Amino acid sequence: MAADQPVAETVTTHNHGDPNDGISVTYTVSPEQPQGAEGGAAVKLANGQWASPAAESLNSSMSVDQAVANDVLDRGRSFVEAGQDLKWNAHKPTPINNQIIHEEDSKPYGVTCSSFIAMVMQGWDYNNTTYVADENRRVGSWVDFGDAGDIWQAHKLASWLYDNGDLLAATNMDDLRPGDILFFSKQNPEGAGTTGTYFGNIYHTALYVGDGTVIHSYGPSYETGVVEGKLGQAEQRNLSFVARPDWHNPNDPGSSANQNQKSEQSDRKSSDSAGLASLSS
Repeated sequence: MAADQPVAETVTTHNHGDPNDGISVTYTVSPEQPQGAEGGAAVKLANGQWASPAAESLNSSMSVDQAVANDVLDRGRSFVEAGQDLKWNAHKPTPINNQIIHEEDSKPYGVTCSSFIAMVMQGWDYNNTTYVADENRRVGSWVDFGDAGDIWQAHKLASWLYDNGDLLAATNMDDLRPGDILFFSKQNPEGAGTTGTYFGNIYHTALYVGDGTVIHSYGPSYETGVVEGKLGQAEQRNLSFVARPDWHNPNDPGSSANQNQKSEQSDRKSSDSAGLASLSS
């Protein structure tokens, strides 16, 4: 689109991450870069305007199932308790890749922020993953990803949650609840020139415990792969989205049809289907 041509107040892109992935994202377009975390998630367009993923704002009236939250946090802490058996490493396989890690790799086993969150969302705890066992086994509340494919990076996971209506804009730390899945955005999330490469410029994800504390896999500087601790000031500023997905009972076999129906309901929020990449600088 020409640099001086105005863009509608909202723009919807289709097949956001990969061709034919079916994921649509609606953006709010504004003349200036938004403030705060929304600005970190925004992409500058060729005409000088800024586009930010549009999402319903989280608010304190939204309910949380406390039993599910407790289960999610307990399983998250099982990875913390693994201690130095785990180490952040983006180049090592993890159980999410359906490999028997304890046979094919040596300690410390690899983990990343997104693989940790993905394992919790699959209903696993540490001892029921192939870090320890011969197969991954669901022992807690889980999310039905259907046939989502390879979405095990923070920005891809957030994009899938957005398309399924489970991603909310984070506007106030006070609205967070234990068990929330947090996402963080900033300009150039993977270095210079990477703005717009990732959905919402998301670079990190974590599990919220409460009182400003999270469980996450944060990087190679930590001695252990998954840690529990307070959010730093930078992360608090960069907190952009919160997910409260539909958690299934551990014994529920699930159905990809459930997710397909939900995707159809949350899809197509605007009339402009031009790809954002064609608008950005």
